[in-house]
Amino acid sequence: MSYSLHRQLCEIGAKFLKRSASKNGHGCHFTIIEASVYGENPDVFGVRHGIISKRKIGDTVFVCGHDVGTVVLEAKTSRADFLRDKDKKHKASDDLGLGRWRYYICPENIIKVEDLPPKYGLLWVTKGGQVRIMAGALLVEKRVVKDAMGHDRKFKSMVDVQESFAAWSFDDRNYQNEMNLMTMALARLDGVENILYLQREKTATENKLTNQVFDLEKQLREAKSQLIDILPPPTHSLGGGFLLLDAYAQAQE
Repeated sequence: MSYSLHRQLCEIGAKFLKRSASKNGHGCHFTIIEASVYGENPDVFGVRHGIISKRKIGDTVFVCGHDVGTVVLEAKTSRADFLRDKDKKHKASDDLGLGRWRYYICPENIIKVEDLPPKYGLLWVTKGGQVRIMAGALLVEKRVVKDAMGHDRKFKSMVDVQESFAAWSFDDRNYQNEMNLMTMALARLDGVENILYLQREKTATENKLTNQVFDLEKQLREAKSQLIDILPPPTHSLGGGFLLLDAYAQAQE
């Protein structure tokens, strides 16, 4: 690839942030690479929208939307680059930085888990471009339970997942700059209103075509049903009987 290593890490990181929760990702709906904003220019910024609410089932309180919020990735291509990072102004206090969840992303072994600042996650990128989660909210150990046959089965407890997301969360952060970043990202686009209008038109057209397909499928089923009622029982008699059998079989498909 002609891209620099730093750019490759950013693109891999942005794709990783969009990975769905079912595939052990943050499920971000929006990501931007190397955005510009006052004070801090994150390498990758992602947002997962949603509504946060609590629901009690028995004695357990479940948080719906525990993974809603912003995520920041800082790409590092060398250890020296990582060590310089601690001198940046927004690292002086949690509330100056961006991201409810924050990670470093780097090639394998550039940064160690023990090197991380408090509550920062770590993503290693292999030579093959795969992401390994070394630390952070997504690193949740699976529980081992016995199934009905007595076999060991591993699964992630939702309680453990929610506790992990809460433990790694930066609740004090620079909300104003997060808003500035998203606003400045939108400002890069010409005619945002036209884009939104075209998107609505596209969605409306897709819905209309989907409904038409459903109507045609319904009409086809009704026509087949009527044909079955009209046709006499199938016969294996010689001559035209075989054609009658074929027509009856096709009507039932």
